[in-house]
Amino acid sequence: MDSFFSLVRIFFSLMIRSKAVWVICAVVIAMILLNFYFQSQMNEWLEGGMTYDMATRRASNSLSSMAAQVRSYSILLVIIVSALIAPASRKNGTTQFVLSMQVTRLKLSIAQYAALTVFITAAVMITHLGFSIVGLYIGSMGLFEVLIGWISLLVPLLIVAAISFSLSTAFSSIVVYITLFGIPSLLLPLLDTFMQWKGKWIPVPVARLFDNFGFLFPDPKFLMFWPHLSPGHMVVDPPFPIYMWSILNLVFAAAFWIFISYYFFANYNIGSRQPLK
Repeated sequence: MDSFFSLVRIFFSLMIRSKAVWVICAVVIAMILLNFYFQSQMNEWLEGGMTYDMATRRASNSLSSMAAQVRSYSILLVIIVSALIAPASRKNGTTQFVLSMQVTRLKLSIAQYAALTVFITAAVMITHLGFSIVGLYIGSMGLFEVLIGWISLLVPLLIVAAISFSLSTAFSSIVVYITLFGIPSLLLPLLDTFMQWKGKWIPVPVARLFDNFGFLFPDPKFLMFWPHLSPGHMVVDPPFPIYMWSILNLVFAAAFWIFISYYFFANYNIGSRQPLK
């Protein structure tokens, strides 16, 4: 167990020394600017004659809009960062040294993902802290939202990170981006357009396959209530059972991609001292 935590510390320090440190700095600076922005806006509105209730309501709407953008861009950022760790480590001298110490590749990958989890958790907590200060200041967030509202942002991001990272252990970063970006944004809309155009000429089994293909690429933003505890503050508030099916869809889709990745990862035969392909 001590050796595993040592591996996690090693790979986390490697992340911090590389591009990851700039991401954390950007998040911290963004949260500081966010607080200054909302405080200055509130003072400007109040000095302009706007009532306190109207100013707080306007600030709350702006905060919700900004949170929606954070949810979208955080998924993009997590996929990109997660897909860069494993391919870069294949040429890293530290990784080769760890493999030479008879550490299995599976344990190595789990330690890398654990380090990635620590990094994502730190970024989410910093982001949530910045939003919590503003939310408490304008009255749009309560105490429970401040304490546990970050969970609905962190958990989906960790699942997305697991998918992206597991794919990157067996494939290149380009393949990961094509799978997680290209297929959902390009191929699925083309399939939908083709089904509407020539749907009646397509055999029923093939049509059903096309219809269900999109379930392999669920949208985690649908499950992100952050910075609130429920979807009541969001524009769309679908029934609760839809969320349950969405959670199951995300979990099973993640299990599918992780299984595929592990199959290719486990069947690639390398020696402990050879560079990872």
